[in-house]
Amino acid sequence: MGRKPNPYLIDEDAPELTDEELASARPLSEVLPRQVFDGLAKRKPGERGPGKAPAKVALTIRVEPDVLQAWRASGEGWQARAREVLAREAPKIKRRA
Repeated sequence: MGRKPNPYLIDEDAPELTDEELASARPLSEVLPRQVFDGLAKRKPGERGPGKAPAKVALTIRVEPDVLQAWRASGEGWQARAREVLAREAPKIKRRA
């Protein structure tokens, strides 16, 4: 005796394909226009796509203990505020947009 179907997995708007529909199925390369098909990602099954570039760069910097203590004592968000000061006081060079 088979298991009962899970009612949450039954989608009346997308019924299971019939044997006739499966037999008439064609590869995407035959159905899609060549430009569209060629534009699809060519990845192997299970292969991950390209990741996003990090928005920030990790930095190690040496400062006096009292300077670090003062920043930390300024409360939550001290690293963001320090980053703002560094950005504002950075030498005026042409930055990428």
